[in-house]
Amino acid sequence: MSAPMESAIAIPSGAAHNGRQAATSMLAPHLGVQLARAGYSKYGAELKALHRTMNAYCVKPVKCFSCTLEMELSYMRLRELKPRVVWEISPADGFSTVVILHALAANSNNATLHSFDLLSASYKFLVGRDRFPLLMPMWNFHKRNAQTLVSPDGILSSKWEGKSRPLPPPDYLYLDSKHNVEMATLYTSRLLPAVMRLGHIPVSLHDVYNPLFWTDGSFNGKRDLRVLPEWLPNLEGAMVLDWLSYGFQSDSCNLFTIAPSKVGNAPHHAAVLEIREARGGLKPTNLFDPHHGKCPEPTIYFELNCSASSSREHRRQHHRGNRAKLE
Repeated sequence: MSAPMESAIAIPSGAAHNGRQAATSMLAPHLGVQLARAGYSKYGAELKALHRTMNAYCVKPVKCFSCTLEMELSYMRLRELKPRVVWEISPADGFSTVVILHALAANSNNATLHSFDLLSASYKFLVGRDRFPLLMPMWNFHKRNAQTLVSPDGILSSKWEGKSRPLPPPDYLYLDSKHNVEMATLYTSRLLPAVMRLGHIPVSLHDVYNPLFWTDGSFNGKRDLRVLPEWLPNLEGAMVLDWLSYGFQSDSCNLFTIAPSKVGNAPHHAAVLEIREARGGLKPTNLFDPHHGKCPEPTIYFELNCSASSSREHRRQHHRGNRAKLE
């Protein structure tokens, strides 16, 4: 893990949540804002190049439905954390795949991405059209149901179809599959507990704070905002957040989202946009998603097995202290 980044960000007095004035001009520390402060300064030029790439990629029939801002944050998070093995559940048309691969390539640490999907659209758009030949050696597409990645008793699969070597376990999870009870149950009952046993693992889960729908496969996914207000996470997200919130289930930490629909989060979202322009040189119109600046930015970011990370950091600090005494 990288060192902690700056905390707290001043926000313009005009920032508001749901039409109300922000109560203060100084925000409490927010991990999304901290990542933005550090990341846009360091990776602004890379993100501008990524925009050119994604604008060329996101042309029909390719569908690019994730939000630009959350994809930029994912890129910067990957650049900061430098994972070696990323698992991506359900890459769809390869939008997030391309962003992840560019971040891993920039890290230059021989990282690999393993994408799992029952549909082959991402493979068709990336490999079939030979768009990114320099990135393809890092990418492994598995036409495989995510349910098979972990056994009923919670053991991660090491089976790599067609390969003699085992499937490497992840040190970063990128989750964006069907958003329903079935997938939430897979995550909370089997996949996340199994991954948590590997060590300290960063995770992102898409479409949690999305006011546009409640759950896939129910009434076309749409939600009645009179009954299910926009600040509520969707059904899958609520199940995952519930699992994360109880220590007897999950050793988790560093949970954040920049979704403006989350209660109290609109000023943080506004602050990230301001930092993005001031430090990254990216204007509000610099987007590569089709939502025209109205994207809900619904991803949550969190980390698993945090006590293991804290123990390792404590040991490192202890050893550094002992060395200093000897010197």
